[in-house]
Amino acid sequence: MASGRAFGTARRKPRRKTGVSTSPRLDSWTNSFAKEESAMLRRKGSLGFFQNEKRVNFDEGYIKFSLSMTQGDIPKHPDWEKLNNARGSLHQLGLIGTYPNGIGFGNVSMRNSGLEFIITGTATGGIPILREHDYCLIESFELEKNQVRAMGRTKASSESMTHGAIYSAEESIRSVMHFHNRKIFDSMLLDGSVPKTPKDIEYGTPQMAIAMDRIVRKSGKNSGFFVTEGHDEGVFAYGPSIDQALEQTHLLLRRFA
Repeated sequence: MASGRAFGTARRKPRRKTGVSTSPRLDSWTNSFAKEESAMLRRKGSLGFFQNEKRVNFDEGYIKFSLSMTQGDIPKHPDWEKLNNARGSLHQLGLIGTYPNGIGFGNVSMRNSGLEFIITGTATGGIPILREHDYCLIESFELEKNQVRAMGRTKASSESMTHGAIYSAEESIRSVMHFHNRKIFDSMLLDGSVPKTPKDIEYGTPQMAIAMDRIVRKSGKNSGFFVTEGHDEGVFAYGPSIDQALEQTHLLLRRFA
């Protein structure tokens, strides 16, 4: 990647107010997915997420970039409910949640327009079903300056910069999902065919975003997954739609859990 490259020069769009959904319903597809995978994980003994708690890097959840935040409602998006349902299914599986010390993990996002994207807010991991005010719009991000500009009713996820790097690497990627699971993480690290970020690169840093950008570009595909060796338990999946990003997560569960 060329030095000095800046990501996320998305144009600011007129802000439209939208109502807040209060429905706790998950659609039938994601609800069925969660039940099926949860049963499979229990059979395999992979739902003991905290059994190796001492190995977890509890830096997760802390914002490491400079955030410029504007209060306001995120723009209404036709796929918001689908994203929220997918996020709810991952929460049911324990792939998104909180550690015993209260630090949250896991987040999901979808592209809005250009390099803008909508992402779950920080400190929302413990909430089973989110509402629209639990998401925010990333309007722009500058990798080298480690800066993010966002708008919403909640602060941007600590992983906003890394999600942005994935979107900037391939314009046809429409959704990114980040989750934690000890067994899947360890199994992926042992598989020589799985893309990995370097062990010495920590989460939430410009170096991590650069490493992710390189992985996605090298793959030449708009769907896939990788593991972040320097971000304990961290796994990312992405795709050209919310459904296909969730399907990549499904594949990881089948293959590595």
